[in-house]
Amino acid sequence: MRMLLLRTFLVVVLLSDSARSRGRKSRVPCASRDCQCRKVKGKARMTCVWVNRRLPVFHPRDVTYDRVNIANANLTRIPKAAFRNVSTTQLDLSGNLFGASGFNRGAFVGLEARLEVLLLPHCRLATVPTSSISRLRRLATLNLDGNVISVIPRNAFKRNRKLRELRLFQNQLRNIDAKAFRGLARMERLQLAQNRLPALWKGNFRGMRNLTTLDLSGNLLTRIVPGTFSGLNRLKWLDLASNLLTSLTKRMFKGLKQLQYVNLDGNPLTHIGDGAFAVIPRLKYLSLDLANVSRLSPGSFVRLARVKTLIVGDVNRPALPARLFRDLRRLKNLSVLNHRSVFKGLTPELFPAKFGFGRLSVWTAPLRPCNCDVAWIREFNRRGAYVHGYCDGKRPISCQKLTG
Repeated sequence: MRMLLLRTFLVVVLLSDSARSRGRKSRVPCASRDCQCRKVKGKARMTCVWVNRRLPVFHPRDVTYDRVNIANANLTRIPKAAFRNVSTTQLDLSGNLFGASGFNRGAFVGLEARLEVLLLPHCRLATVPTSSISRLRRLATLNLDGNVISVIPRNAFKRNRKLRELRLFQNQLRNIDAKAFRGLARMERLQLAQNRLPALWKGNFRGMRNLTTLDLSGNLLTRIVPGTFSGLNRLKWLDLASNLLTSLTKRMFKGLKQLQYVNLDGNPLTHIGDGAFAVIPRLKYLSLDLANVSRLSPGSFVRLARVKTLIVGDVNRPALPARLFRDLRRLKNLSVLNHRSVFKGLTPELFPAKFGFGRLSVWTAPLRPCNCDVAWIREFNRRGAYVHGYCDGKRPISCQKLTG
C-alpha cells in the first residue's frame, strides 16, 4: 500500500526567479495547500508532493516553476486552461492515460509565454495533439515516445517553429505526410526509431536545415528514395540500423556533406554500389553487414579517407577482395565477425600501400582456433596492429604487437 501511494505522488519542483536573481536561498511557497514542500539539496528550489490523483488547482502566485511533474497520476483528461496560472519552462505529464481525447483544445492556455519542454511519453496517445500544442510558440522539446501514434499528418507542428527536438520513439508510425515537418527550420534532433515505417517521401525532411541527428532505426524501410535527405546540409548522425534495406547507392546519400556517423547494421544488404559512400566526404564512422553482399569491389568503400571506425559485420566468404580498404588511410578501428566459420582472415593487401598498421585495432569474433598463432594475426602483429576479440564461449583473446 505504501508503494502504491508513493507511485501516485505528483511532484512539482519550483524555482523562484527572485531568489535566483538575488543569488541566495529563499523559501518558495507551495502552489497548493494540498502539497508538502521541502528544499532540494539546499538550493533555492522546493519540491511539492500531491497525494491526490486529480489535477492540482494552481492559484495565481508570483512564482516561476523550474519543473512541473505530474507523471503517472492516472489522469485521463486535461481540461481547458488547467495551467492558466502556471509559469514554467518544463511540464511532465508522462505515464498518464489520456488516450485519443485527453486534451482539450485549450489545455495549455497560459503556458504560451514560457513552456519550452513538454513530456508526453507513454500516454496512450493515438494522434499528435496538434490543436493543443499549436499555441506553445516557445516549445523547444516535445517527447511523444511510447504512444500508439500511426500517422503524422500534414503541418502537424506548423506553429511550433522553435522546436529543436522531437521524439516519436516506439510508436506505431506507418506514414509520415510529405509535408508533416514543414516549418521546422530549427529542428536539431529527430527520433523516429522503432516504428513501422515502410517508406519515406522525397523531401520528407526538406527545410530542416539545422538537423544534426536523425534516428530511423528499427523500422521497415526497404529502400531510400533519392532526395529523401535533400536539404539536410548539417546532418552529422544518421541511424538506419535494423531496417530492410538491400541496396546502397550514392544517390541515397546525396547532399549529406556534413555526415560523420552512419549506422546500417542489421540490414539484409545484397548490393553495395561503387562509390556508394563517395558523396559523404566527412564520414568517420560506418557500420554495416556484409554477410549477404554478393559482390564487393575496391569501389565499394572508395573516398572514405576520413573514416576511423569501420564495422563490417559477419563476413560470409573466405576472403575479402584485395584493395577493398585502399582509401581508408586513417582507419583505427576495424570490426570483423566470423560466426559462420567461413572467413579465413584479413590480409595486408586490403589496405593502402603505406598504411600505418601501428594505429590499427582489429576486433574479431569468434576466433577459430582460439590463439594468437594464426598466420594472419601474426602478420598483423608483426606490422604493429593490435588484434583482439573473443573465441567460442566468449572467452576473450588479446594479441599484442610482436617484440624481438
